[in-house]
Amino acid sequence: MYNYNFCSNCGEKFEKKSETFYLCPKCDFRIFLNPKPGTGAIIINNKNQILMTKRSYNPGKDKWGIPGGFINPGESAPEALTREIREETGLELNNFEYFGSYAGDYPYKNINYKVVNTYYLVKISKDIDVDLSDEATEYKFVDIDQIRIEDVVDDIKGAIAKLISK
Repeated sequence: MYNYNFCSNCGEKFEKKSETFYLCPKCDFRIFLNPKPGTGAIIINNKNQILMTKRSYNPGKDKWGIPGGFINPGESAPEALTREIREETGLELNNFEYFGSYAGDYPYKNINYKVVNTYYLVKISKDIDVDLSDEATEYKFVDIDQIRIEDVVDDIKGAIAKLISK
């Protein structure tokens, strides 16, 4: 997680009250370490296969993931998901069905970010051409019962495990 030493407001040494709360004893400035919101698309075709993308970068380089990412300020989860799908695959999809929400970790550059990801099912009825961004090296459609949980990135394992168990 993060480690804050000094108040950005007055320069006084912070008091760490808990893993998620820092307090400045001089000016009463407070920092709350809330999780970062993210979203992901479980895109399923008419053969009951899920679209998986192989990550180009860490965290999870060379592991399989799904289109998704962080929610920008001012975006709803569905708006962010529409943007992320477009950016990562070139697809314009927006018919989402809520699937689940999971807390997790997103380790990056020696910081372990706490995240809460909201996942949506996106059903497609025809074959699609995916135009990958540089965030992925390849894609494939995988039968849901053939997904190996150890091959997927950590931040989607909860959602994928739920999908497999259905």
